[in-house]
Amino acid sequence: MTSSRFSDISRHRRAETALRDSQERLAPALLGYTMDQMTGRSTLDFIAPGHRQQVADVIKAGSEIGYDSRAVHVDGFRVPVEFMVRTLRRPGRNSKPERKRRARAWR
Repeated sequence: MTSSRFSDISRHRRAETALRDSQERLAPALLGYTMDQMTGRSTLDFIAPGHRQQVADVIKAGSEIGYDSRAVHVDGFRVPVEFMVRTLRRPGRNSKPERKRRARAWR
């Protein structure tokens, strides 16, 4: 006997998307920039000088990790953050994998 179970996960996916959008808005708010000021700039532009090499190494390696670092607020002070990095692969696309970086403030 075979049994199957199907579940509608659309509500879960919408909640996941809303959380991701909220986290993406957090970075500009956390650092005092507008989204327009951040758009098109390198991640390294917002990293404290003593932490840039670490962030550059993680980006280059394609690691999927979480790590602590320091970002720079628009007013110049350092903000302790935790980065969560993962690679997004899209089937059927002939392009490099996308890197997704999320930051959140330490508590």
